[in-house]
Amino acid sequence: MSFFDFMNGVFWPLRRVNTNNKPVLQIVPQPEVIQDQPILVVEKPIVPLLDLASVTYRESPNKSDRKDQIRGIVLHHTGPGTFDGIVNWLINPVAKVSAHYVVGVVGELTQLVNTQRKAWHAGPSKYTLDGVVRNDLNHCTIGIEICNIGVVHKYDDGKFYYELGARQAEYKGKIAPQEASITYPSGKVLSGYFIPYPKVQTDKVVELCKALVAKYPQIGREDIMTHFNIALPEGIKNDPFGLDIQNIINRIFGE
Repeated sequence: MSFFDFMNGVFWPLRRVNTNNKPVLQIVPQPEVIQDQPILVVEKPIVPLLDLASVTYRESPNKSDRKDQIRGIVLHHTGPGTFDGIVNWLINPVAKVSAHYVVGVVGELTQLVNTQRKAWHAGPSKYTLDGVVRNDLNHCTIGIEICNIGVVHKYDDGKFYYELGARQAEYKGKIAPQEASITYPSGKVLSGYFIPYPKVQTDKVVELCKALVAKYPQIGREDIMTHFNIALPEGIKNDPFGLDIQNIINRIFGE
């Protein structure tokens, strides 16, 4: 407190006034003084990026050389199967498919192909990147497979079924399917049900993508793609069905 503030506090209540021409002292109410309150600034904790070099690596033979630089990320769902079963299939040369990473339902993460190499995940595809229409997105993208059984259909008997190879298998899981739909580039809509992606799984997907974007800063919001949006012919793919892609993108880029 300054000397001026102190003296003002002492003498403010006393004011000389005249009553019948006789000077007297009158007590004047002191105005309320509002003290400045400290502003509490709460900063978000800085979460270190995922160390990509520490991710479990199981090499897949299903890869080849890139003919373009990395420009984007393609998200997929795997279809039915356990995490280990899916990884084992993607590293089997008979499969002739692969991805750079696989993310399990409890946050497991395994890398199968070095990101400098082309993984065989997108197949025939087309998408505009950097203002250029590109074909065969395998050459310029990183593929991430997210473990999920995919589209679930509700039949007239009230039961839910999903594709298991060439047949329909009844879904008997404890997690209730939820309704969802996807819209293809032409505007065509596919509706159905899906098994929700657990938070621990989507957290891992976001964590992985953040690390990849940090490593490859040329990847922007518009470069996070879904398989169904790029696959040819349109409608042949529906993955990752039910995934809230906009929420994932917002979380990747901190919005």
